[in-house]
Amino acid sequence: MVTLSYLDDLQKKADAVSQRLATDDGEFHLGDLGISMRRFTKPVGIVGVVYVPVLSVVLQGRKIVKAGTETCVVEPGKALLVRVDLPTVVEIVDAQDDTPYLAVSIALNVRLIREISAVTESDQAALTSAPFSLTSITPEIADCISRLISLLDRPELAVMIGPGIVKELHYWLLASPHGDRLIQLSSHNTIYNKV
Repeated sequence: MVTLSYLDDLQKKADAVSQRLATDDGEFHLGDLGISMRRFTKPVGIVGVVYVPVLSVVLQGRKIVKAGTETCVVEPGKALLVRVDLPTVVEIVDAQDDTPYLAVSIALNVRLIREISAVTESDQAALTSAPFSLTSITPEIADCISRLISLLDRPELAVMIGPGIVKELHYWLLASPHGDRLIQLSSHNTIYNKV
């Protein structure tokens, strides 16, 4: 389990915000920025999901994700990118009243990925058929998520500075080990761009 101070700070902030905003277990959206949080105080059985291009960051608790024949355990501090063209099931296995399952999902913006990768030195992604991309979050990614969560308390600022933070987050995601997968997602000849 990752026990870094930036992760601890992000967990505390997400827990405080989710306690204020969530009346029950479940998912809630952070405005129109493509960010959502999930909070559960008890395990959730297997649920089928249809992902759009999204990055899921587990902050507290643990979930098991299955796609095709592959299984992945996502623990605190891990960021998971799942291909959207695979049937996926999720089971939240670690959630309690005093330590709820907390996760943040970020909708990936293919246009932003293309724009940023065009002006950076991003190499052409190596094609992969692996259903998952799982890595630890970086301090930069944690900072962007923290600032986006903070905008819940300042909705008047969310419209002005939220899009800039989302763009910065996409930059850091491209600079992370997820970068190749994101470039692959944004390729003009993938299923994600033919829908």
